[in-house]
Amino acid sequence: MALLKGNGKIVINASTTAAVVADMADWSLDLTRAVQDAGTFDDGEWSKSFFNKISWSGSFNGYIASLDTTGQDVLQAAFLAGTTVSDIRFYVDYSTTSSDTVEYWVPDFVTDSESGILISSWNIKKDQANKVTNLTCSFTGTGIIKQVRATLP
Repeated sequence: MALLKGNGKIVINASTTAAVVADMADWSLDLTRAVQDAGTFDDGEWSKSFFNKISWSGSFNGYIASLDTTGQDVLQAAFLAGTTVSDIRFYVDYSTTSSDTVEYWVPDFVTDSESGILISSWNIKKDQANKVTNLTCSFTGTGIIKQVRATLP
């Protein structure tokens, strides 16, 4: 069933000072379970496989917001320093209204303290026709990510 409403956002430091990353237009999250070949010479022409580890990665796109010191600047600093961003949420449906249901994906740094995103590219695009400057970032996940659905108090 398709989610027809949805108010997507990216929020960092959600467990402390919660900052929405400004001017993001979309994000993607790709979860992949590796398939390992388990075939032997005795299996003939049919292969045998089993599931292996889950990996995850993604990207987010939007526009440069030069005044976003608590969102984009924090992510850019993590990229430049090569540090993991643990406290980040990718909202499928964001709200701050009491009794609303929210849905998001978050690195599970409680279960695995090394969970988070490693920002692997920070692409800025500007051309003469655009009045805005585009931003595209790619990341690789490390550790566990989980989906959360919750009703706000």
